[in-house]
Amino acid sequence: MLDARQLGLKLLANVTYGYTAAGFSGRMPCIDLADSIISKARETLINSINFINNNEEKFGGKVIYGDTDSMFVEFNSDISFEKAFENAQKLCELITLSNPNPVKLKLEKIYTKCVLLSKKRYAGYAYETPEQEKPKFEAKGFEISFGILKKLVASFVELVVEQKKIVAGVVAVE
Repeated sequence: MLDARQLGLKLLANVTYGYTAAGFSGRMPCIDLADSIISKARETLINSINFINNNEEKFGGKVIYGDTDSMFVEFNSDISFEKAFENAQKLCELITLSNPNPVKLKLEKIYTKCVLLSKKRYAGYAYETPEQEKPKFEAKGFEISFGILKKLVASFVELVVEQKKIVAGVVAVE
């Protein structure tokens, strides 16, 4: 029930921002409201990034990417897979406590190998729980749905990811 409520609030904020920020084609242009929404989102993201990076020694991770509603935290190579999950969950809990309700930071995945190409373009082997036995290969933002080229491009991206040794936690602000 809580996840549905948070998703609803997130969608409402996104739609409100979209309607109010589109001055030329928007139905309800209101730049002040749009600026307020994006400013609060940016403030929440920056505070979360600063908290994680300021506690790098304690939790063994630092933010390597953050954008509107998500961030990647790279954990030190001497931290075990299980400890990365534990530390990422603890970071989410602490950051959630520092935000007003209903803002919640949620651990979505841990990537054992990951390539961050650019903004909103990444690929890796994802685990959603520490108990998950086999990771799921994910590629976001890559054009791998072109019919006959799909398998070739997907195989190439997976090959590149296979060469990386990053353990990163993905968290999302809801």
